[in-house]
Amino acid sequence: MAVPFVATPLVPLFDLPGHMGRFHIEADGGRSLYLHRWWDFHWALIGNLGVDLLVVPLSHGLGIEQATRIVVAAIPVLTAAGFLFVARERHGTLPPTAALALPLALGYPFQFGFVNFALAMAMAFLAFGLWLRLERLGQTRLRFALFLVIAPIVWIAHVFGWAVLCILCFAAALHEAVETRQSLLAVPGRIALRCLPLCIPILIMLLWRSGLQAETQGFFDMRAKLGWLLSALRDHWKGLDGDSVEALLAFAVIGVAGFMRVDRVLGLATLLLGIVYLALPGTLVGLIYADMRLAPYLIAMTLLSFSPRRWMPHWLNGTMAAVALLFVLMRLTATTISSYHHAEDIRTHLAAIDHMPRGARVYSLVAPPCERGWDGPRLDHFPSLAIVRRDAFTNDQWTAEGAQLVRVRLPIPADYASTPSQIVRLDGCARPEPLLSERIATFPRDQFDMVWLINVPARARPTVPWLTLLWADTDDALYAIDRPSQP
Repeated sequence: MAVPFVATPLVPLFDLPGHMGRFHIEADGGRSLYLHRWWDFHWALIGNLGVDLLVVPLSHGLGIEQATRIVVAAIPVLTAAGFLFVARERHGTLPPTAALALPLALGYPFQFGFVNFALAMAMAFLAFGLWLRLERLGQTRLRFALFLVIAPIVWIAHVFGWAVLCILCFAAALHEAVETRQSLLAVPGRIALRCLPLCIPILIMLLWRSGLQAETQGFFDMRAKLGWLLSALRDHWKGLDGDSVEALLAFAVIGVAGFMRVDRVLGLATLLLGIVYLALPGTLVGLIYADMRLAPYLIAMTLLSFSPRRWMPHWLNGTMAAVALLFVLMRLTATTISSYHHAEDIRTHLAAIDHMPRGARVYSLVAPPCERGWDGPRLDHFPSLAIVRRDAFTNDQWTAEGAQLVRVRLPIPADYASTPSQIVRLDGCARPEPLLSERIATFPRDQFDMVWLINVPARARPTVPWLTLLWADTDDALYAIDRPSQP
């Protein structure tokens, strides 16, 4: 599962360079002559720190880029392990079709670079597997004690992963309460007692999110939800990615129709996740693409709930296992090729960083392709690599109150200081972002030293007297901002 990121010069996920810039700020500890001037950072307890807490200590020996590669490459490994752990605990052995779920560990949320979320989801499935194992062994007291610690750890990695863990464990507790034939009045109390150790993060959240004003919108957009399901393996090739998901969904329909046996606990967990998926808005308390994030894991849980029926002959089970393995190998091959392609594309844009002086304040402008396709250059947060390599200031960091710990020290208006201020459109592009020419004309140039244009062809670049070209190639350009000489 880590193979797609072993042979590439860097891990090419959409948002990952932005995270790497934050890791560099966090790991600096005041040693840089520049970072503490540009950024304000103080550690605090929030539900969005999973990869940060792993990369920062590793980076002191390995550097930010290598530490990030190791941690991020481990996420699909842990996710796949969690999938298989859950399936084995409930079915007693690995069903021949369990491998079909593994490529979903490399699904669209992971490709998008939601690394803290993806790590928390991996931890949630591993923790759920442990929950099921301890229940099978009758170690309920030990489970209670362990999950007093495990639940806050998953929450710290990312709050979404903790919420999914609660749903999965609730499904198991509900099934256990019903199976023991408890009276209807006793069932709620029994479930509450079983799930009590999962509730510690609620106390933290009451303080963490108190007074937070964040956007929640996009309820019941069923067209978008269907689109996110069909995009669960979105990566590079629309036909291959779309057909792969459709094949999984077709198998899920056949399985639910009676061809496969459905485990009651995992089936109930799938049902609850499906209800949550339908109810989730597109943006939840500032968390963008909330429903998109859940889509691959909903499909994975559906597939993990299946096992062969007893009447199925051995050769048929072997055939299903072989097909599932071939599907995994095909998806890993496609993801490896895609990762190498995107990493090489990103590497061609790194040359401008070599021409930046250390500690430069860089106003970065990235122009995505005019046509919104299935795939495209993964450059939205590419400017943050200048933070990692040059201790620079760039305007693409996340600074949302309550969700991030990094703040901008410079007196720059918010519209020009942080993401999405780095995204622009070119003349003639039907996109919602501001025009490149408007951004060049209005940004506070007294607060910056340089302008960095990324994915902007020569014909679209500005010609203003106070910009001096320092370096350029066919796609990018780096300018120094000229200022009047001071007495």
